[in-house]
Amino acid sequence: MHHYCAICKSPFMTDSGNAAEVVATACGHVFHRDCAERHILLKEPRCFLCGKPTSASALHKVFFSYEEGEYDHELSAIVQSGTNWMAPNAPLPVDGLQREISALREEHAFNQEEISRLDKQWASAQGLAELYNDRLARLDRLTEETNKQYVRAKEALAKKASEQGEAGEA
Repeated sequence: MHHYCAICKSPFMTDSGNAAEVVATACGHVFHRDCAERHILLKEPRCFLCGKPTSASALHKVFFSYEEGEYDHELSAIVQSGTNWMAPNAPLPVDGLQREISALREEHAFNQEEISRLDKQWASAQGLAELYNDRLARLDRLTEETNKQYVRAKEALAKKASEQGEAGEA
């Protein structure tokens, strides 16, 4: 029976190098040192299994004692090569991060152009709103003036009708 790292799913070996040595978090979960440090530094400073906060400096080396056969030594070599940050077929995180940065720069440039376009649209809309507000104010003044003329005309007609009515009675 072998115990294994929950991150890389590789078994723990007693004769492994520093990268594959077994470490425990404060919550008691065990991982390969390299796997735990990579998870803490590149993903989040929490235990991979339970999510409790942790840090690389809080990892404690764990010592296992059990017999290993030839199979275990072969497995140990495989585990060491798989947990080594510089494994020959392991992708370097820098390449992926550079692609991500490039994509984010393109997205940023697109967003800046979109902001510029929307700013121009906003300025145009504000200009139209100002023009329509001026027209509305002018129409309000004309309506008020027309209403005053209507009231004066109505009063003049009423006065004329009143004068004609008095003239007809006399």
